[in-house]
Amino acid sequence: MKKIEFDQRIIRGMQHLNALTQLDLVWFSPAFERVHSLAKQPIPQVLDFDPEEDNPRIAALCMETAPPSSCVASTRGDLEFVFIPLLFQDAPAGYLRMGPFLTSPKDDASISRLMVHWGLPLFQRHLLRNYYDSLKILSDNYSQHLSFIGMNLFGSSTHDVPTANYHALGGGPQAAEGAPAADATEDMLALRYGYEHELRRAVARGDETQVEKLIRQIETETPIKDRFPENPLRSAKNIAIVMNTIFRHAAEEGGLHPVYLDQLSMRFAILIEQASTRAGIYKLQTEMYQSYTRAVKEHAYPQLSPSLRRVVDTIQLHLDEDLGVTALARRFEMQPSNLANQFKAQMGCTLSEFVNRLRVQEACHHLRHTGLSVQEISRLVGIDDPNYFSRVFRKHKHLSPTGYRRASHAEEEGRGARKGRPQTV
Repeated sequence: MKKIEFDQRIIRGMQHLNALTQLDLVWFSPAFERVHSLAKQPIPQVLDFDPEEDNPRIAALCMETAPPSSCVASTRGDLEFVFIPLLFQDAPAGYLRMGPFLTSPKDDASISRLMVHWGLPLFQRHLLRNYYDSLKILSDNYSQHLSFIGMNLFGSSTHDVPTANYHALGGGPQAAEGAPAADATEDMLALRYGYEHELRRAVARGDETQVEKLIRQIETETPIKDRFPENPLRSAKNIAIVMNTIFRHAAEEGGLHPVYLDQLSMRFAILIEQASTRAGIYKLQTEMYQSYTRAVKEHAYPQLSPSLRRVVDTIQLHLDEDLGVTALARRFEMQPSNLANQFKAQMGCTLSEFVNRLRVQEACHHLRHTGLSVQEISRLVGIDDPNYFSRVFRKHKHLSPTGYRRASHAEEEGRGARKGRPQTV
């Protein structure tokens, strides 16, 4: 992945996480300079971190483990933050800060003590009261959940993420140390990670059948105990987040373009957090492995040369543009005949056959899930002539676009009727 793609992925992830949690997010460089910010309001200076003292401590807390882990830090004003270390090609790329938030309400007495301690003028009491009242109050468990989500979205590890380090900076209250007990023997861990390795390889190949088989084996032979027994839904969500990360990295190894990776991983990260039942989480896990493996099968071509990889990526992401051999050859400064020959040799089909197949796949999605007319869909997938579009579509699906829409709707209605039909004994 190029640095610019990494930066874009982090920023998109921040936008999704901000929408999901409603917390401020700031990306700092390794030297704690601001790279990107999604902060609604400034932090009063008296409540904020002391850069000279606190920044080195935060860096040490995040980087003292291998792999680096998240850090929950409290300022001298009792503001809580989650820090996520960011790595690009195994090198530090900075820190993502989530917060501030509180773990308990601030009463007038504690605000008065703070003002006396720091020698603040009386008029600031009202300002501090309003600021504290504007912050979210989250439980200690929830701050750990935020760490877990952040590490799996932005961290480098795809295995169990360690509990976040807690540290109070600038004289804040110290939290009791502790880590969850191990939930498996060394043999079981070795077996689980062996299965995980096979699972990643199967996803990277787009082998949906093998992925389903391995997931059943993992659930049967190496079950994972609840990390949070008092909150089974949270435990199920954490496992789903880990699976989402494993699938994302595996699909990347299989050659799936970062655009597809981001769309899938961010979509499922949001759906996991929005799920309200464990049954909903289990259904999402099935949808996840199906979506990732099918995306690899349909859109990843790891065997391609770098030059042809760029051509294929352009075709997949710009179906509505001119994708003829001449236009693409001009775009990539190649001879049209050379491009056509390379494409046929490496892809096993002509460039126009490949383009038409993708356009028909995209058209099928719109025919099933939208009310757009055939003419509108034709233009949407890059074919201006509806008659030519219908001929291409019929060649691939053996149905007209209208016939395909009727058949898919009838199939969906039949599936719904079967689902609602009472079972007979």
